[in-house]
Amino acid sequence: SIARTQGSQNGVSNGSAVLFDTVLVGHGGSDITFTGTTGSPSSNIVLAPGNMYWVNYQVHIKPSSGTQNISVSLAKNSSGINGSMSTWDSVSNLINPGMSIIVDTTGDTDPVTLTLICSQSTIDFVLDNSALPAVVNIMKIST
Repeated sequence: SIARTQGSQNGVSNGSAVLFDTVLVGHGGSDITFTGTTGSPSSNIVLAPGNMYWVNYQVHIKPSSGTQNISVSLAKNSSGINGSMSTWDSVSNLINPGMSIIVDTTGDTDPVTLTLICSQSTIDFVLDNSALPAVVNIMKIST
């Protein structure tokens, strides 16, 4: 499944989640659910318990002001996921970082909420030419 945000999101502060408004590919069935729609975006991506998922995110970002160290990462039920953070130092222009990681829900009994968060500074997620502000790709790889 693939979710994206179509429009720019400016001033996303440290600890805040990115909002998604479009599902590009929805082949996750009941295992992967995106709740955001155009006009009603959401930061929540819900993963069924008892599975392993490959998750990739790509963002087009810059600091909201000046030159900053910036970071984005994934969170599982509001807790940061080790190894999911992409950090860049002394950024002043647009950059396009991404990260892939395995998310394990095999020990969970309830659905898991996955979010993409700003982890450092205040960031603008920018729509620039054909580069989307944020895209998350998810594939269930085992049960």
